[in-house]
Amino acid sequence: MAKPRQTGSKRQRERTKLEQKQDKARRKAARREEADEKRAEADDGVDPDLAGIVPGPQPLPEEYGLSDEEEEEKKPAQKGA
Repeated sequence: MAKPRQTGSKRQRERTKLEQKQDKARRKAARREEADEKRAEADDGVDPDLAGIVPGPQPLPEEYGLSDEEEEEKKPAQKGA
């Protein structure tokens, strides 16, 4: 029994599949390079998730209606009463 020869459509499918695989590999390499660049920028010793966070008591949000100055004025008044 003779083997059937590859048809042109099968070769075209294989070529398309190979091109898609190569394109995916290029995109993956580009993402890896971008991640490496970001990682290199973040190597200054500061965690980007924690950058800008101040330790200690945090000010109350505006929705509570009290500013820091009003709170400080009420604290001494409460101690003396």
